[in-house]
Amino acid sequence: MYRIPHLKWDGYAVYTNTPKRRGMRGYGVNEVAFAIESNMEIAAEKLGIDPVELRRKNLLREGEPMLNGEITHSIGAAECLDRVCAAIKLNEQGASEGPWRKGKGLALGNKYSTARAAYCGARIRVTENERIIVYHGADAVGQGVNTVIAQMA
Repeated sequence: MYRIPHLKWDGYAVYTNTPKRRGMRGYGVNEVAFAIESNMEIAAEKLGIDPVELRRKNLLREGEPMLNGEITHSIGAAECLDRVCAAIKLNEQGASEGPWRKGKGLALGNKYSTARAAYCGARIRVTENERIIVYHGADAVGQGVNTVIAQMA
């Protein structure tokens, strides 16, 4: 969602004889989005600028790299931000008094939560005893991809 030009991470892979495991289906996305957006609000306040403008300035644009280095080919985040702000009339907060107050807020979120590419590949190896081993990058999330790959091989 946002440009982060000075990001650095380290990772490693381990080959085992067990299936790969990881969190799935949005694991941790909400918590991370809350932390990022809370920090955007704090940064905007400290910089003395509008929080929407800070978000707009830092949004990814078409042709820019995402966190994993992939280049974005289509991203409508800025247009979406503008349309949402207009639709909810974000600048028209209205006055509220008393212990219960009403207000409007804005936060962005992104489900691109992995270092994996948006595409996957496969490598096939035939062993000396004519066994076929298929290495593939498809995520197994209950749809039977490992079975399908074995059937295709």
